[in-house]
Amino acid sequence: MRQRAPARSGCTQSAPALSAHGDRTQARAAIAAAERARDDAHRDELHDGIAGEFAFSNAKLCYYEPLTLVEGNDPTRAEDAAEGAITLYQNGPAMARSYGCEILARAQLARAQLMNRNLEEAAETLRGVLALDPQLHIHSLAHQLQTCRQLLVVPEYRSSVIARQLDRHLAAFSRAGAAQLIPGGL
Repeated sequence: MRQRAPARSGCTQSAPALSAHGDRTQARAAIAAAERARDDAHRDELHDGIAGEFAFSNAKLCYYEPLTLVEGNDPTRAEDAAEGAITLYQNGPAMARSYGCEILARAQLARAQLMNRNLEEAAETLRGVLALDPQLHIHSLAHQLQTCRQLLVVPEYRSSVIARQLDRHLAAFSRAGAAQLIPGGL
């Protein structure tokens, strides 16, 4: 029996949860199943053509992979996957772009870079994220950036000026986003 397009989203959305709960084998199996569904020649016009929020493009499939990999403590593969997702979003048609997924892929890339102890690369990756207008801040981004802040407290970053500056910028970004959620700001 051939998997249909909706299987793609179900398999992929379960992968980060499985990985976060320590089941890396099942998480990787979910990603592999989603990739097989993506490669399936069948096209579900309702799901792929007019599904809107529920459509699951190749870029969105690739977006979930780095999240799964960073949760599963595989930052090297997560970097590659995040870069692939970002490239797909940047090169895709304007109607298929998802601002939220693209910016979250950048945060996941930075998180993987920090896990791999590539501080300068992570700071560069986050430069565009931190430049976002506070009105464009999304809740799930705050969580990803808080995780990045937690990764900055490793011993090798204690004396790093870049790490301290990045931490201050991440904290300010979070405060600015939180102020948007409060009627009248802070």
